Amino acid sequence: MKKKTLALSLIAIVLSLLAMGTAAMFLFYEEGRTTNVVTTSGIEMVLSETGDGTPVIEEGKFVGLMFTNVLPGQTVGKQPSVTNSGAEPFWLRVKIDITLQKAVAGVPTDMPLKIGDIDVIQLNGITQQWQKVGDWYYYTEKVTQDETVNVFDSVTFAPQMGNEYQNSFGDIVITAEAIQCKNNDIPAGGTITDVWPK
Repeated sequence: MKKKTLALSLIAIVLSLLAMGTAAMFLFYEEGRTTNVVTTSGIEMVLSETGDGTPVIEEGKFVGLMFTNVLPGQTVGKQPSVTNSGAEPFWLRVKIDITLQKAVAGVPTDMPLKIGDIDVIQLNGITQQWQKVGDWYYYTEKVTQDETVNVFDSVTFAPQMGNEYQNSFGDIVITAEAIQCKNNDIPAGGTITDVWPK
């Protein structure tokens, strides 16, 4: 009987210790949850233009300047620019598409953009900070908050334009793209074009 009592006492002690261990385990266990709110930053730019021409408004928005009765050899003020209107610096590139057409028998026909080696429509004031690669002009410096970068400052129509260019009409369309600078530096031994996706 003593053996049974001893065995029961030992079982009771072991169960008691297990219960204490379990209680201790719950006492030292803690669970917590946090909610982390992550917001992303963005880049913002404004492409605008000033100059001598007549403003063109489409659907209530300014879309550019129009120049009429331009003569060969004439220079007109046209200053497109890009402003960093956000908080983050960005890299900038622009593409300038020039077209020149003339109505021939009522059908718009493309006119040559060069006379020999001379551009019929010449863009003036493109600074050395712009590097032309392919169809794009890359701005080689970071554009910081509130900074405005001029693309060019005027346009000259070649004096060599002959009578075949009379009554022609053209467009200068500027496309601007920006990409973040943060975590997107020019790699060692690389160029400004390397920051842009291929």
